[in-house]
Amino acid sequence: MTLRKWATCVSHLFNTFKHRHAVLALPSFNQFTYCDYLIVSALNSNVQVIQGTLGTNVSMFVRSLGFILFSLIVLGLMSAPLTGCVFGGLLPLTIFQQCYAKLI
Repeated sequence: MTLRKWATCVSHLFNTFKHRHAVLALPSFNQFTYCDYLIVSALNSNVQVIQGTLGTNVSMFVRSLGFILFSLIVLGLMSAPLTGCVFGGLLPLTIFQQCYAKLI
């Protein structure tokens, strides 16, 4: 897209927004221009990227949470005293880490 077409699209976008807010009505389908289609296409592309990223992040979070819970259940079933030692050691370690972080 040339600079002149881009400038035309940007000015058309601002004029369209100004008129749409003043009238509070969307134009009919016939009144859309090439610039409107470019803007909608770019918006659609951005939304697809965000949906893909968010879906991947949620999937990884659920998978990781399931793995952690499964590991803790297996650890508890295999040896309850060992599970107690693991969690008994995590509490002092967490407290020490918080105090040491304040000193630094």
